[in-house]
Amino acid sequence: MYISNMAQDIALIIELVIAGIGFLWLISFLIWNKIFGNEFNIKKINDRSFKDFFNSLSKDQQQELIRWFVYEPGKKTGLKRSLFVNNENNAPFFKDYVRFSGYYKDKISIELMYKMFEFAKSNYYDQKTYDYIIKKQIRLFYSLRHKTKAAKYCKELCYEYLEDFSDIEKNKDFLKYLVNLESMDNIQKAIELCKTAIDNNISDGTKGGFEFRLKRLEKKLNSKNKIIDIPKTAE
Repeated sequence: MYISNMAQDIALIIELVIAGIGFLWLISFLIWNKIFGNEFNIKKINDRSFKDFFNSLSKDQQQELIRWFVYEPGKKTGLKRSLFVNNENNAPFFKDYVRFSGYYKDKISIELMYKMFEFAKSNYYDQKTYDYIIKKQIRLFYSLRHKTKAAKYCKELCYEYLEDFSDIEKNKDFLKYLVNLESMDNIQKAIELCKTAIDNNISDGTKGGFEFRLKRLEKKLNSKNKIIDIPKTAE
């Protein structure tokens, strides 16, 4: 009986300790959040271009960036532990973000992801390295194409990169991306892109090629038009 009561007492003490730790953690977090918000004063950031970038973000995006990429002792929320902004020069941070962006694609918002890429592209990459970053950007957003904003950004970036379609043989994957993206909401445009590929003897790497894609899209468009053209019956 004595042993049973002692076991109950120990169990109760353990529960109280766990509850106490949880309560202390909550209080610590609230205090840290208040202090940290004051400590991360953008006026203290000496990297002028980063300051301008940070100020251009919405409040939610600023908090998102702070949560994932502002260092605080013991912080373990970041997927890449050393990937943090700093006070002086953030070129290495943004280049590392581009490199490891796939780790964060399901963590941060599409809008913040896009803004970080665009900022990095315009500030830290030149014409020689432009290919590298925009290809990373396109592939990242294409992998998220089930999200409307990601599909929109990917489409814009593909058109930006392909420009006048003068070098589509080397970038046929992006033409294929465009066909798939346009077929979601603009079948006629997807058909035109397929014809461009066929006229330039571009292969998409599949057995049927762009010819098969074209036939399938034309069939889809015809079916859609038939549904639209069905006359209403008199009531």
